[in-house]
Amino acid sequence: MERRVPGSTPPIYLDTVVRVSNLTVAFELKYKTKLLDEYSQGEHFSLKNQGAQDQGRYDFLRDVERLERTVDSGEASVGYAIFLTNDGLYWKHSVRGETVDAEFRLHTGSEKQGTLSWSSKASDGTKRARACPIVLAGRYKLAWKKFSDLDTESSNRIFKYLVVKVGNAT
Repeated sequence: MERRVPGSTPPIYLDTVVRVSNLTVAFELKYKTKLLDEYSQGEHFSLKNQGAQDQGRYDFLRDVERLERTVDSGEASVGYAIFLTNDGLYWKHSVRGETVDAEFRLHTGSEKQGTLSWSSKASDGTKRARACPIVLAGRYKLAWKKFSDLDTESSNRIFKYLVVKVGNAT
């Protein structure tokens, strides 16, 4: 269940914390969807188009930053930021030139480290409640993996996930 990391300033709220013996594992979870209204193997999938991928990317990397702070404080032994989506704009490399969220791109093969910021062309609306740069102490090489492929004709039928591990605990 979501809980606050004691003594964190500004406050850090984690989606889930699991304790097993001497190991405390913190989880941050993201689930972003693209429009899908299909039946596959008797199950109905009715997903909304959430959009705002630039903000979704920022939010995921902010989760990684919060997990780093949590592990560094000793409140967790290890952290995992997990992202599940059927929106290929998260895992595909951009074919456009410069984008306002270029430093937050999450495509397979990209590496995230150091200070990540919006382009100077990002609008105030895009940056609302997300203006602060993200500062990562670690270095993370990103690799999306296939989660499922629904038995439909929809272009949004493929789900992939990304896991970023923070800390060295096993």
